Parts: sequence; structure tokens; C-alpha cells
Amino acid sequence: MDKKQKIANKIYDTYTKRLSDLPSKERIHFARRAYRATGDAYFADIMKEWALRHTVPAIKKGSVVVQGVVDKKKAYPKVRIKDNSTNPRNIKRKAVLEEKPEIQFYRRYLMNLFQAHLMEVQKSHLSNDWEGFISYLKEVEFEKVLMNEKAIFGVSSFAVNCAYFVSHLGVDEGFSHKFVDYLKGLYFDSDGTLKVELDKYEFITLIYNLTHIIIAESKFY
Repeated sequence: MDKKQKIANKIYDTYTKRLSDLPSKERIHFARRAYRATGDAYFADIMKEWALRHTVPAIKKGSVVVQGVVDKKKAYPKVRIKDNSTNPRNIKRKAVLEEKPEIQFYRRYLMNLFQAHLMEVQKSHLSNDWEGFISYLKEVEFEKVLMNEKAIFGVSSFAVNCAYFVSHLGVDEGFSHKFVDYLKGLYFDSDGTLKVELDKYEFITLIYNLTHIIIAESKFY
């Protein structure tokens, strides 16, 4: 066993043994990734319990918003983020989400649907409504929501994750490919070289985008 694997095992063992010490958000965050990496039923049970307690009610609440947007052209819930961080990335993220609340809404709604689908909760607790949820999402113009520079440069991980959830859920199976093509067009010339020189913040944003493509494609969420 090499040194890197030993370190990885140590991190995994430490988090697993002390999982109950973590706040609920961090606990489910780790459990989701650990389950995708190991398939361990222990993590599956944590995810199912979370899904029944939090995810299913959130999906039902979110579906009302989507129906209102599609049928009645209502606005998405406003976003108010209390974040006094001086980090440029956090400042831009806050500004974009307050201006474009639909991104924050779909970040949560699509994630919840994906988790329900992953754990097959939709078969037991959402079976009567599931097709309707997906049907309404097919009416949403996700290209306008996600394929724009503000979404990419301001909330990169949210945009990437949403794009892949749209494909994984069968709302638009080819959407993730269209999204990646759009992303390439923003950053790269046809020969693969960067279009412009990036500053430190912009370069970090690009790398963050690329790592989330790998994570989302592999369904590690």
C-alpha cells in the first residue's frame, strides 16, 4: 500500500468513526460521497433516512414553485445571503445568486430530485408525482438559466452540478454535453489553448469547473 492510499484510508476511517460528531450538513455531504465510492450499506441507510426526513418534503415544496413558474410565470423565491466574506469568489457568488435566484433554486431542487432517484425513494414515496416533476422540468429553459457567463464565472460548481442533474434525471439527456461545449467555448480556442490570459481568481474558477464536471459525471453527488 503506497503512502497516498494510507493517507486516504486514514482520512476515511477518521471521518467514519466520528461521523456523528459532524454537523448534519457535513455528515450527509460525506456520507453521499462515501456511499458512491464504497457502496457501503451504512452510508446508504444514512442517505435514506435523510431523504425521507428532508429531501421528500423539500421536493414537494419545490415542485409547487416550478409549476408556478411554468404555468403562471411567477418569479423564483428571492435569495438573501448573509455572507460578509472578503473572498472575491464568495462576493461574486453572493451577487450572482441574489440577481439570479433561479440558479440557487435549481441547485437545491435538482439535487434533491437526484438524491431521491439515487436512493430509489421516488418509487416508494413519490411514485404518484415523479413523472409530473420531470415533465414540468422539461418546460424550463435551462440554457437560459445555466449557459451564461454570470452562472459560469459566478457560481461555477452550482451551474455544472445542475447541468448534469438535468441529464442524469432524464429531463434532457444531452444537456450536459451542450453545457460542456458552451464551457469550452468560453475558455478555449478550437486547438485547446486558452483564449485569454486568466488572473489567479479566474484560473481557480476554471479548475473548479473542470473538477466538478468529473464529480458530477461520475454521479458522486
